Amino acid sequence: MKSARLRRTSALAARPTACLAVLSMAFALLYVVSNRLASGRSDVGAVVFAWEHAIPFVEWTIVPYVSICGFFALSFFVGRDPQEQDVPEGVPPADHVRDFAKLKLEGWMGERWMR
Repeated sequence: MKSARLRRTSALAARPTACLAVLSMAFALLYVVSNRLASGRSDVGAVVFAWEHAIPFVEWTIVPYVSICGFFALSFFVGRDPQEQDVPEGVPPADHVRDFAKLKLEGWMGERWMR
């Protein structure tokens, strides 16, 4: 019984693990390439307000910033079965964002938000 359950659990984790690996590598590659391209240009400016220079750097704030990576990785494993992990075909990505916002914000902002 345990081995069947373990096989099901490992099979369920294989696909999200592969997606996480591919998307993480794609992000890293695009990040490096875009930085390399931007560093070779002389016309790339920076938008920094004068008041931003007065903000002190607080070392411990790095921890919550880096924890975003953990939440990104965890998001691939939230579904309990393959149907929850799949995105329905034929549904535009904007609809997924809208539906997610509905689920999360209805309780927070109430029903009026969706009208």
